[in-house]
Amino acid sequence: MTKKPMTFWQMFNLNFGFLGIQFGWGLQMANMSGIYKFLGANAADIGYLWIAAPLTGLLIQPILGMMSDKTWTRLGRRRPYILAGAIAASLALVLMPNSVDLWMAASLLWVLDGSVNIAMQPYRALVADVAPDNQHTKCYAIQSGLVGIGAFFSSALPWIFLHIFHLHSVTQPGEIPLTIRLSFYIGAGVFMLANIWTTMSSKEYPPEDMEKWHAKEQERTMVNMVASIPTIIVDLFKMPKVMLEISFVQFFSWLGLFCVFLYFGLAMAQHMFHLMPGVNVTHSAHLKSLLEHGIALGGLCFAIYNAFSIIYAFLIPYISKLITRKGTHILSLLLGAASLISCKYIHNQLYLFIAMAGLGAAWASVITIPFAMLAASLPEEKTGVYMGLFNMTVCIPEIIAALALGFIVHYVFHYKAIDVIELAGVFFILAAVLTIFVHDKKIEEKI
Repeated sequence: MTKKPMTFWQMFNLNFGFLGIQFGWGLQMANMSGIYKFLGANAADIGYLWIAAPLTGLLIQPILGMMSDKTWTRLGRRRPYILAGAIAASLALVLMPNSVDLWMAASLLWVLDGSVNIAMQPYRALVADVAPDNQHTKCYAIQSGLVGIGAFFSSALPWIFLHIFHLHSVTQPGEIPLTIRLSFYIGAGVFMLANIWTTMSSKEYPPEDMEKWHAKEQERTMVNMVASIPTIIVDLFKMPKVMLEISFVQFFSWLGLFCVFLYFGLAMAQHMFHLMPGVNVTHSAHLKSLLEHGIALGGLCFAIYNAFSIIYAFLIPYISKLITRKGTHILSLLLGAASLISCKYIHNQLYLFIAMAGLGAAWASVITIPFAMLAASLPEEKTGVYMGLFNMTVCIPEIIAALALGFIVHYVFHYKAIDVIELAGVFFILAAVLTIFVHDKKIEEKI
């Protein structure tokens, strides 16, 4: 199938829903550990409470990929899943900050993460379906820029409510701050509206042989999809070589990122506001205030690195022209490593904000270049399932982080969360080294 070249605005509309998805992700990543801590969780147990998220993605994404490969409706192949996931995720975002105990919050995280996965997984395949090969890097760069915008505003919201609107901290045991509750409500609206925009403004290519497609409609039932799981396993072992190579890079990249997502806010509370490691904040207004300020500062740092990632994402195609996509990814990961390792030795907030530029470069590259390298190497009829399987490189390191970090934080780091951030920098360095061994398919791309 010959795909028509896309204009900038067509690529923008195609990816705009990702702004909403990242708004939801940004709220989850910046605030979920804080929510657990406000509800009485021990720092070493935070990883275990996160484990629902990667398990959901690991189970859902490959099946969703196969289902969307075999779907065609009035809304197309991928867009029905995007819209359904957006509705469910928006409801979960409204309910999450009203959790009354740890188990309610952990259960809602399972629902939220599953819904976000339903909405997110088809986007990667949607770009590969619609955009010509020579526009993949630019299309994913636009997606990364929109991801940065969504993450910037979602991460900064609690800090804005706390320091600009001067909303009061919590005073009741087990109460989640109003700053976080309002942020999640706004996030639900943005998530829904952004995905409606993409669903309504974008088009997909229909199957080339529609009669043959309809003749096989009976195969596209949920029962047969589940029965096709052995086929997914076979596809896993037949993955393209470049997918295997990139998977090792992504494994260590996301292992580092999840160290940041799980512990950065707590690290800021301890490192910058002197919250004592291992302390229970539930019954102390002063300790809760230190935690709230740390979570808000961590969110602002996330906003800053995402703001830089917006700029960097649009520079990626130009940098790739000069030093190749591999060279760009190596450079970006090393900048991220330097950023994270330096956090332990910075005690001034201004210097901390400057350091976030390196993390922004790494983040933009991690969510752009591996997918651009992968998209051109996948068989068209299995793009969805392979993009779903590729998500294992996100889910598996998150599961490992959730299971292992509790032990490490307790027995090795003695509840000092800043040491987890330094460890994340080491993982970025390992990812950069592994990128050297990736065989990227060279595609001439017009900028």
